[in-house]
Amino acid sequence: MNDYQDGSELADVVEGEETGLDDEAERKRRAKLERRERNVRLAFKSAFNPHNVTVIIASSVVFYLALAWLFISPMIEAFWPW
Repeated sequence: MNDYQDGSELADVVEGEETGLDDEAERKRRAKLERRERNVRLAFKSAFNPHNVTVIIASSVVFYLALAWLFISPMIEAFWPW
C-alpha cells in the first residue's frame, strides 16, 4: 500500500535516529506508522481467530469419523459372526 500518490512509502526509522524532519512532521510520520502497524495486526487477528481454527479442526474430525463409519459399518455387518 503506497502512502503517497507518487508511489513512495514511509521509511521505518530506528528509534533515536535522525530523520531530518521537524517535530510535527516526525509526530505525524510516527502516528501514520503506528496506524499501519495496528491495521496489519487487526487484519491478521481477524483472519486467524483461534476459535475459527478450533471449529475447523473439530468439524474435520467429525467429518472424518462420519466417513469412517459410513465405509466401515457395511463391512462390520457383512462379516459379523452371527
